[in-house]
Formats: sequence, structure tokens, C-alpha cells
Amino acid sequence: MIIENDSVSSSSEEDYVPVGFSQVNLNLSNLNCKKPETVNVFVKKTVDDSFDLMPQLQYEYLLNRADEYLKQTIDNNKKSIKLNVTRRNRKTQINIQEVAEQLHRQTEHLSRFMLKGLFSEGTVNEKGILNVDGRFVQSEVENVIKTFIAEYVVCKSCENMNNTVIIKKNRLFFVKCNSCGSERCVGNVIDGYVSNK
Repeated sequence: MIIENDSVSSSSEEDYVPVGFSQVNLNLSNLNCKKPETVNVFVKKTVDDSFDLMPQLQYEYLLNRADEYLKQTIDNNKKSIKLNVTRRNRKTQINIQEVAEQLHRQTEHLSRFMLKGLFSEGTVNEKGILNVDGRFVQSEVENVIKTFIAEYVVCKSCENMNNTVIIKKNRLFFVKCNSCGSERCVGNVIDGYVSNK
């Protein structure tokens, strides 16, 4: 069956319009397909102060000084702990004394926490090596040390690791930050911790 069309057909492609499109909306030459311009929000704007302030009190100087101070304190708070975990026969050896010194905590306190965290038994020898019964990989030991650091070393207010101490007040133990002065309770019994009082 042949359907005859009354409209005049031409061979040029300009006249071809797909079904559902109108010729008015098909003009694509006016479209601008460029990406939108990005604006840099970190462009340094110089503001002329109408006040006659000393250079040490101007906004830009104070802002740069605060930025340098924050970068310095963040770098000081990052610590890398040298952890050596070796497996021998059915025992795992951990350099517990070095880790305790790096964290500014007592070796006995850290070793008891490690043994409880690993659900095992062990002893510390004269070289400061914790001999743990059982075979443990380094990631298991690291997880226990991270838990210890979160509980007993890091200040929750300012996230400082360097200036925290454990103190005893009214039969409770607190982690006190010497930087910001905050205290938080860590319980009434800390296994392995010997108070200085």
C-alpha cells in the first residue's frame, strides 16, 4: 500500500523535521554550549583600612598569624608511633615500653590494657618487650593501641595528645589536658595504673 503525501518533499536535510518537533524550536544555532565560568572564591582581596592601625593589628596580618599557628599545632599533634610486632612460635612480642614512652603513659597500664584488649595473657621482660601468649597480627595490636589512645591519651575537647595526664580526684580517674584545661572522667578503676599520690 502506497501512501501519498500532499506536502512537497525536498532532498535537502534542512526541511526534514522529526515527528514531535516543530521547526521553530529546532534552531540550535542560538544555543551557547560553553561551560559556565568558575569563580575563584580564594582570590585575595585587598581592603584599604580607613583606620590607622599598627601593622600587627591589621586583619590580614592577624589572619595569616592564626593560620600559621593552627598549621603548627596540627603538625605537632600528629604522632607516629613506632610499633614493632613480631611473632615467635606461639607468642607475639610487642615493644610496649617504647610505645608507652611515646604516649607518656605507664608501661604497666598500657600492657594490662593490651592484654585485656587481646584477650590473652603475657609478661613484660627486662627489655620492655611484652610477650603475649597467642599469635596476633600487627593490625590487631594497632586497633587495641588506637582504643587506648582514644580512651586515655587524647583530649576530647582540643584533640591534643602531647599535654594530657591522668589524675585522681575523689576516687575517680580523669584525663586532664594541660593545653585547654578540660578534664574527663575515665572511671574509678584503671587496671595497671599507679597513682602518684
